[in-house]
Amino acid sequence: ELINKWLDNDGKKGRSLIFCPGDPIDDYTRLKEFLEEWGVSYGSGYLYQTDSSEFYSDPRIVYSYVNDNDVAAKINDKNDGVVITSYNLPINIAFETFGTRKTNIVTSTSDTATVCPVDAAENWKPGKAAKKKSYPTVVVTSDTVTVDDKLLSSHVVAFSAFNVIADVGSASFINLDISINTARYV
Repeated sequence: ELINKWLDNDGKKGRSLIFCPGDPIDDYTRLKEFLEEWGVSYGSGYLYQTDSSEFYSDPRIVYSYVNDNDVAAKINDKNDGVVITSYNLPINIAFETFGTRKTNIVTSTSDTATVCPVDAAENWKPGKAAKKKSYPTVVVTSDTVTVDDKLLSSHVVAFSAFNVIADVGSASFINLDISINTARYV
C-alpha cells in the first residue's frame, strides 16, 4: 500500500520503481502481490534454455531479445544485440491492460526456455514433457492517467535477474544499454 501510494504521488504520478531480484521471491508474499497488481507474476525456479544456440556456456545463462512494441522501441532504439543474464526468475504477465495500467515486455527469451527448480543439481536436465515457452526478462508496467489534457505516468520495471543491469563479457551485449535506457524511459 505504501509503495502504491508513493507511486501515485497524490495523483501526480511521475515516480518509478525498478525491481531487480537477486534470489527467488517465493517467501515475500506482499511483494509478490504488489508486483501482480502491476502485471508481473514471478514463478518459482530459474529459467533454463533447452536450445544450445540460445544460451552462453550454461543453460542457465540465457539470451534475451528486444521485443517488437512501442515501449521496447523507445527503450532500445538499436533493436539489435543480445541481453545475456544468468539465474533469471521466470516472469509471467498477469495482465496486458487493467484499468489505467498497461504492461509491456521489453526483452524475452526464445520460445525454447523452461524452468528448473531452485535446488536443481548442476547436471539437471528437463524431462521430455517439460513446458517450453518464451519468458519475459524485462517488463515495464505504466500507470497512466490524463489530467488537464496532460498524460501523467508512474512505472514499475521488473527484471528477471539482478544481472540484467550489467554487461556480460562483451560490448556486443546490450545489458547495460537496456538498463540505462529503461531507467531513462521511466
